[in-house]
Amino acid sequence: MRIPRFIVFLRLAAAALLLLPALPLLAQPFCSEALEAAEKSYGLGLFEDIPGQLEPCLKGRPSRAEIIQAQALLAKSYLALDELAKARDAVSALLRTDPAFEPGPPPQFAELVRKVRREEATVQVASVSKTNENVREAPATVLVLTAEEIERRGYLDLEEMLHDLPGFDISRGNGEAYSNFYQRGFRSNLNDRNLLLVDGVEQNDLSSNIVYLSRQYPLSNIERVEMVYGPASTMYGANAYTGVIHILTKEPEALLTEGKRFGYRAEAGGGTFDTQFADLALAGRSRSGNVDWSLAGRVFRSDENDLSGEIDWDYDFSNISDTEYRDAMRLLGPLAQDFCRQGMICEAENPFFHVIRDQEQGVVAIVPSDYTVAEARRLDQEALDLFHLGFADRTKDWSLSAKLRISNLTFGLQRWHNEEGTAPWTTELTRPGEGSVWAPDHTSIYFKYASSVGRNLSLQAFTRYIQSSLDRTNSQIVIFNNYANYLLRINNFVNPCSPQNEPPSPCLPWVEVISYGQLSSQLKSEATLVYSPSERLSAVGGLELRKGSIQREPDTIHTSLNNRPTPSPLANKDVEAESIEHTDVALFAQASYRPWKPLKVVLAGRVDYNEINNYYYLNVRNQRTKASGFGALFTPRAALIYTPAGSPFVFKAIYSEAFKDPTDFEKFGTIPFIRDRVSEGLRPERVRNFELAGEWQPGERFSLGISAYQAHYRDVVGSRQVPGCAPSAENGGCSQLINRGELRIRGVEASARYSAGGMDFFGNYTYTEPFDTKPELAPTHPATGLPVYDPPLDADEIRIGDIASHRVNVGLEVEPLRRLIANFRVSYVGTRKTGAGTTVYLSTYREIKDYLVPKLALTWRNLIRGTDLQLVVNNPFDAKYYHPGVQTAGFGFASRLPQPGRTVMLRLLTGGQPRKVDR
Repeated sequence: MRIPRFIVFLRLAAAALLLLPALPLLAQPFCSEALEAAEKSYGLGLFEDIPGQLEPCLKGRPSRAEIIQAQALLAKSYLALDELAKARDAVSALLRTDPAFEPGPPPQFAELVRKVRREEATVQVASVSKTNENVREAPATVLVLTAEEIERRGYLDLEEMLHDLPGFDISRGNGEAYSNFYQRGFRSNLNDRNLLLVDGVEQNDLSSNIVYLSRQYPLSNIERVEMVYGPASTMYGANAYTGVIHILTKEPEALLTEGKRFGYRAEAGGGTFDTQFADLALAGRSRSGNVDWSLAGRVFRSDENDLSGEIDWDYDFSNISDTEYRDAMRLLGPLAQDFCRQGMICEAENPFFHVIRDQEQGVVAIVPSDYTVAEARRLDQEALDLFHLGFADRTKDWSLSAKLRISNLTFGLQRWHNEEGTAPWTTELTRPGEGSVWAPDHTSIYFKYASSVGRNLSLQAFTRYIQSSLDRTNSQIVIFNNYANYLLRINNFVNPCSPQNEPPSPCLPWVEVISYGQLSSQLKSEATLVYSPSERLSAVGGLELRKGSIQREPDTIHTSLNNRPTPSPLANKDVEAESIEHTDVALFAQASYRPWKPLKVVLAGRVDYNEINNYYYLNVRNQRTKASGFGALFTPRAALIYTPAGSPFVFKAIYSEAFKDPTDFEKFGTIPFIRDRVSEGLRPERVRNFELAGEWQPGERFSLGISAYQAHYRDVVGSRQVPGCAPSAENGGCSQLINRGELRIRGVEASARYSAGGMDFFGNYTYTEPFDTKPELAPTHPATGLPVYDPPLDADEIRIGDIASHRVNVGLEVEPLRRLIANFRVSYVGTRKTGAGTTVYLSTYREIKDYLVPKLALTWRNLIRGTDLQLVVNNPFDAKYYHPGVQTAGFGFASRLPQPGRTVMLRLLTGGQPRKVDR
């Protein structure tokens, strides 16, 4: 019986399919034999035979491990033959297969691997998935700034670079933090929603989670900065909420010239505001090449922008109207009723105040008379003269870091200290400049180990001990208690405040000094495995353990100048805060799989567990309550990445979640008369982010990328008035933190780059649409406890304040003369809505006007052999423009912050790797 042809065909096809899985196995012995022969030739010094012997591994279908072994052996043989270009190509192919490859001997091979990795760093990022991957195919929107870009654009510190990036709103205020920055429209009062890393080590303050991104980091030691946009908790945990900023410092070989065992990079300069700075990076290598080290440091000094000519900082109250005095001194609602209950005669006429009554509520307001207002004004002015109050805002920052690398093991030290004035955040009404200083401190010790533990498996171990603190000898805030700023009021004027045996007289304005100290520490260790059996499949996963001792709130000591009587209940409320013991455990994993070559599917997840071991607190009902952590929490990430074969396009669809764990200070701390009641348990804030992104890169000279996202935030922490609590001298404002907010933020970010004919161009555009979808419809004033809006605001959603809808940055770099590089940049920031009808409801302005500021950097290469001279001019036309104040602006804090006019800086740069003069 004849078998039909199609049956024969089916049988043959089935047999072929069954044999397909075995084909790699058939190829493996052939490649294995080739590798064995090539290894023997290498040992015998027959280097010219090796490329031909390795042909089966380079053209066949070997395993990933065999490809890596073959490329490494090929590169070593080319080095021995002094064919450097071919050796570099082999190393480049090797790193494309295994970006985390750790080289062994000989030293020349290890040095070449590090050099190629550094040169190709802009196409590889490590911050998204904790392992190196192509930046175009990373499951997030990522932007990379290289050391050369940072230098040529004339950035004098890392905060400056944020102004030129898409997706950031910035308020440079020289307060407790030098600058507040908000990524993708999430407005917070402090820099506590971003994660800042230096070589993988967290820089956020352990107690407050604040990022102190100021002038302390040495630019001469920075290799590149990787910016991850959007939630990143899947890899990093609790506080990678709106994005990650990862600073990667230079490896020692980046500072060494060819054939040298010692190298350096240094810069120094100064200019406007009597600014002076210098930083230095040193590096060395042992004779064997197996040990190398680096040491870097920076000092920065400045008198900062002098605001004494501004009306809000001239320390002259003559500009404050009688109406403003009257509003500040009056008592409303429960505070007025409490005033009358304390023995004051509110029935008869009184020369000091007027009583306003309501038939149903009784006493509703105590309003100072004209005489009282005039006397209060006189007393305030006398105090200004007596205490010699004025403006000051000096900065003294420094840092020191070190790395020692022995083969695959790296030891590191990071140490920085800031000492910066805080006056601009507040106006003359509240905080004198002289003496108000904030001095955060950071120390970390770490070690990293990376090694292959199998054919397709590598291990990374990373342990760090971190300590963050406030310098108890230098951190202090000076508060001016006076009648114009709500801190002294009609009750202080009428109730005698005189020492015993002296005639009764009004309380005199006085100056309070609050000294702060804090010390928190954390030991964190993680082990990460990277598994890459093929180009189609890769996975990374790990275990993270943390043990922390976190101080609940700063220790405080209150003193007053000149020993004046202190009527304010803020006085003498000294605090010695406890440390809270935390235990955290986390498991994370991410897998990438290509069902076919153009499509990559990424799935990731992380489980965090947190508990508090030792802390009890009193809740609002004065019940002793054991503090608990957030327990177990899961955050996922998923992405589809499509790169059409042979196409310059890449498309991404990304879903990610993240959480922000409220700090212990938010959970268990209080601030008298601002946040008087401890929270009754705060849940972590959560965010869900959807993002579509695309990039077109037809060649190395041009790229165009765009991303659109929508983020939904829930359980956002905010304040409320405790139900049933009436503000009074004893109760304060009855304010408490709760999880109450929901935000919806949409945005688009686009960026472009072009380079040709000695010209470089970059540009980016940001559109942000931020809304609070669960607004507090009747927010209360911190001083009075009464609603701000009358009638209360009636809206389903309100605009998040101080966020610009439109931002544009453009930069052009040209070389008009040989050795002269000119970099021109322009930043445009659109109008920012603020004040009534937004989340920044206490601001005295309705908007912060738009502005356009140009910047210029001129660099003369090799002015003296190996030394460059750079002139940096920002705001050359001396434009007047403002940034928003903090989120609580309007009550003791400035609603808008004047920015510096024209600034001119000159700096010298020398040392490091040789740089090209002709571009």
